Amino acid sequence: MENEKIIILPRLNDQNGDPLKKWFVFYSCRDPRTNEMKRKKVYRALHKYKTTTTRYKVTEKLIEEISQKLKSGFNPWIKATAIYTNSVEYEHAARVFGRHKAGNKTFAYYASRFIKDELTDLSKETIGTYTSRLRIF
Repeated sequence: MENEKIIILPRLNDQNGDPLKKWFVFYSCRDPRTNEMKRKKVYRALHKYKTTTTRYKVTEKLIEEISQKLKSGFNPWIKATAIYTNSVEYEHAARVFGRHKAGNKTFAYYASRFIKDELTDLSKETIGTYTSRLRIF
C-alpha cells in the first residue's frame, strides 16, 4: 500500500536561469477540504535581484524557510486557528486527515463533543445511530 503524499517540499523555478523572467519557488500541499494536492507559488519580489547569483542565494534561504514551516505542520490552505476532532463526520474523511478538522465551532463540533463526552455509557450501536442521524441533520 502506497503512502499518501501530504506535502511536496519547495523547489525553484528559475526559468532556465533567465534573469529577465519572473522566478518563483513552488511547493504543493494537500487541501483538507478537497483532498487534492494544490500547488502554491511564492514570488516574494525575486525579480528585484538582477543577478542570477544573488537570486540563487535569496531563493536558497526562502526554500529553507518554507521547508521548515511545512515540516512543522504549516498548511497554506488551512486558515482556521483551532483544530478539533469531529466524530459526526464520515469516518473516511476523519481517517484521511488524521481525525482532525480545522474550522469554526459549528453544530457538528458541539454534537460531536456531546456524543463523545455525554453519551459514553450507551452502547456502540446506539452511538452509531445517533451519529448517523446527526449527519443527516
